[in-house]
Amino acid sequence: MPALHIRNVSEETVARLKARASSHGRSLEAELRLVLDDAATSMTRPRSLGGVGVVDRST
Repeated sequence: MPALHIRNVSEETVARLKARASSHGRSLEAELRLVLDDAATSMTRPRSLGGVGVVDRST
């Protein structure tokens, strides 16, 4: 199975993700897998990433 390594995540973000995982009774790794799976399968429009937006040219 592929692995991801994400650099430069703020300490505040990591702390919030750990708290979220704990509140759901999961490890940080399990919580992040679910977050990524949800984001990858979501039908909602992704938010802008670092000032680079997604342009829908299908219409």
